Amino acid sequence: MRKNMKKLAAALLSMGMLLSMSVPGYANVTSTERRGTTTYVKTDNAVENYPAWIWRDGACYYYDASGHILKNTTTPDGYTVDGEGRWTVNGVVQSNGFGNYVADISDYAGKNDDELWKSMKRKLAKVYEGSIPSGLSNATDQWTYSITDDNQSYDVVAYDVDNKTRGIGESYAIKGYSMYPNDVFTVCLGRAWSDMASTMIDAAGTAHYSDTSFVHEKTLKTVLGNNVGGEFFNYIKPFADQTASGYVPAKDANGNLIYGTYQYVSDGKGDFNRIFVEDANGTEFRIDAVSNAGDGINTDLLDLSNWQNRTTDYGRAFSIGTYEGTLTIHFTK
Repeated sequence: MRKNMKKLAAALLSMGMLLSMSVPGYANVTSTERRGTTTYVKTDNAVENYPAWIWRDGACYYYDASGHILKNTTTPDGYTVDGEGRWTVNGVVQSNGFGNYVADISDYAGKNDDELWKSMKRKLAKVYEGSIPSGLSNATDQWTYSITDDNQSYDVVAYDVDNKTRGIGESYAIKGYSMYPNDVFTVCLGRAWSDMASTMIDAAGTAHYSDTSFVHEKTLKTVLGNNVGGEFFNYIKPFADQTASGYVPAKDANGNLIYGTYQYVSDGKGDFNRIFVEDANGTEFRIDAVSNAGDGINTDLLDLSNWQNRTTDYGRAFSIGTYEGTLTIHFTK
């Protein structure tokens, strides 16, 4: 099935079409669940662990059983990758359209706020649905998006972390949000970015964070239009890796995780210090604090003065702000 999907993708590219998410690395939506007025859409377990093909910033990479990207070789399932590890066909790097995505907002013009919201919300649901990876085999860790009914006191479509999530996720659109009483609806963009994929130790986490930058691009263009949304997306991209600090799994000289256990040891003065004891049979792995770990967009560095009282491609006024690291797009009354 994997080979057939990749052949189909290559055929579409040869016709000048952009790839859909057809290479393994993303899960298929298999079920929905109702909880009160909210529908949660859940995925299967298509991405359990390495080896896996995963899209990241437009290119597709093969991660081997140890989670390492293969480079300048032929993968075990018969596909070529270049010196950076990107999937190629006849020497041409294949792309899924990242950076050149075109949102269909042709039906936005002339709509009132309620009509615009309903259309935008449904389009964002498709963006989120097409981008969620599955979790591991534990059913409680599957990834979802949620969408409420239109007749509630507030509506929300959310890119949720798992099927235990109640309410808004890291990226979401919401109407009638009490935090912003002057907004007709608000669109929030989480601070995650694909550079966070480098700190993951499983395929599901890597697939999720590898796709966040593309989710952001699609979200912004769906909300603001391809020109204005693309302009803002290109503005925030350089700030994705300008972070102060973060935590990453420690690896040895061969790039393998360092396993062991964390223990608390008395300092003899009434306090305890948390230390890591290396053990190849340990159930934990060491986590180190480092600078510039790539833990997402640093919104403190953004100058949003040019993004106040702007106009979307379809003529609707908006302004952009931040709240605790989240970008907030306000469509005021």
